[in-house]
Amino acid sequence: MLAKIFLLRAIRFKALFVLSCLYTSIACGQDRVVMPLRNNYPLALMHSSFRADTAQLIAADSQQLSALWSWSNTLSLHQQGTFLIDAESRILDLYFKYGLSQNLELSFFLPLVWLGSGQLDPLIDDWHKTFGLPRGNRDQILDGGFEFFGETNEGDTFSLSPGGARLGLPEVAFKYPASQSLSFVFSTAFPLQGGYLGNTGIDLGVGALYDFDFEEFKFSSGVSARYFTDQKSYELIFPEMLYEAFLSSSYPLTDKLYFAVQIMFHSALSENIKYFPDYGTYLDTGFRYVFSDSISLDLILRENPAPRRGTTDVTFSLGLNYKL
Repeated sequence: MLAKIFLLRAIRFKALFVLSCLYTSIACGQDRVVMPLRNNYPLALMHSSFRADTAQLIAADSQQLSALWSWSNTLSLHQQGTFLIDAESRILDLYFKYGLSQNLELSFFLPLVWLGSGQLDPLIDDWHKTFGLPRGNRDQILDGGFEFFGETNEGDTFSLSPGGARLGLPEVAFKYPASQSLSFVFSTAFPLQGGYLGNTGIDLGVGALYDFDFEEFKFSSGVSARYFTDQKSYELIFPEMLYEAFLSSSYPLTDKLYFAVQIMFHSALSENIKYFPDYGTYLDTGFRYVFSDSISLDLILRENPAPRRGTTDVTFSLGLNYKL
């Protein structure tokens, strides 16, 4: 059964990738588009997360304001019943970029997070049934519920109530270019309001961003390592280090409309949840429409291409970018 699920999702991923290749052969410009979605998995909301970016810096003294709204649905039910996470998150990610100089860019991120019961459950289940896709244990769970509980390796249990709407972890980042195609990123995230979902520590991040071309393909890629100074939240223990990476390709369909496809990877989110996955992957597809030199709109769909239990099932996202 797991092999069948993986095969179906692999076929869907391959179709999207081939489609991107076909479009790219038609037209490809110099601009690069990435999808800066953080990891919206409920467990990942307790800490900061790597966001995709290009190695390019914005011009000195220029500014950019962005707002990215995302709606994620998650159902993680381990086959042996050691944990169940059934929830939805809605996040408004506000971020600001400023070109301090030609060689230094400042970014500030402020997420507004809502975590609660699912409203997309019937829509997702109907979609799976209509197209004959695996239902992912949704027939065992009531629609519109919130469940966040499980068992640890030590035999203890954990549970979490809906978080409601709160501030997430604000984050400050600096980007420094080593060359025209390679940049390094250093970030710090810190909790407000006594910590969201139990985290009261500081997250320290370091990453590298690299842009490259292959014939007509325009790629952006990145790797990141994050150190969590607070590894414990409730009965949960997080890893001391979290590793993340992405690979993105984008191209213009017209002079105003861009298409992008992106793969994201992250290491284990938990040290002590029994049978929790060692890694997670995401597949992002999206469009960017450029209204003018200063305003653009992003439309993004995220799915988990493999039947893992440590990722959101689906995320719908809408973003607005404004260059000052």
